[in-house]
Amino acid sequence: MTRSNIPAEQFDVLIVGGGLVGASLAAALAPLPIRVAVVEAVPFGSRAQPSFDDRITALSEGSRRIFQGMGVWAGMAAEAHPIRHIHVSD
Repeated sequence: MTRSNIPAEQFDVLIVGGGLVGASLAAALAPLPIRVAVVEAVPFGSRAQPSFDDRITALSEGSRRIFQGMGVWAGMAAEAHPIRHIHVSD
């Protein structure tokens, strides 16, 4: 996305934060006839993004189905692998 000087009043939905949740919401709303903007302090794809830390993100089957319904799973599927075992400790 690009920097814009368009007033916030020009949008129906303004999403603050383009991390996993904000970006997913923007993708889910994209097919609707509304004006959506994502406000993010760091450029898209930048390793300087404060929420980017190279860790693995675990998605449930329910999340996979949501992404599939949004039409974005095909672009993610090649990087996805099933969780065969998980150990959570403190």
